[in-house]
Amino acid sequence: MGAFFLASLFRETDGLLDCLLFHGSWKAFVFPLVALALAISWRNRRELLTEISRYISTNACGLFIGGGMTTYLFSRFFGRSFIWEHIMRENYVRNVKNAAEESIELLGYIFLFCATVELVLLARRTLVGGAEKNPAEQVAASGK
Repeated sequence: MGAFFLASLFRETDGLLDCLLFHGSWKAFVFPLVALALAISWRNRRELLTEISRYISTNACGLFIGGGMTTYLFSRFFGRSFIWEHIMRENYVRNVKNAAEESIELLGYIFLFCATVELVLLARRTLVGGAEKNPAEQVAASGK
């Protein structure tokens, strides 16, 4: 999940990276990051699938999926120029379209942030409650 957010950060700062480095330089950061995340995920696929199956049943997962769809799908469709040109006709102003698209994208990022906070709180409750402790830790904690 961290690699996903870091890749999104690189993509969102592409304008700055273009000025500092070269056009499209965000790809030089994102592609190795994605390759590394995929390699780690593949190496730990059994544990990852177990964690995903636990995560799917949480409210945070629904919020995360909704945030991802809002940020990466809906905002892109909502920001299509031809839609705004058709609606606004001769009053079309690109800055209005951009502001609306970026606002929807920000809303999606807020959903993703809230889902991440919810996941962290859930993980802390689970760890404190002892459900995730391995048997050796449970025996040690009980004093036996």
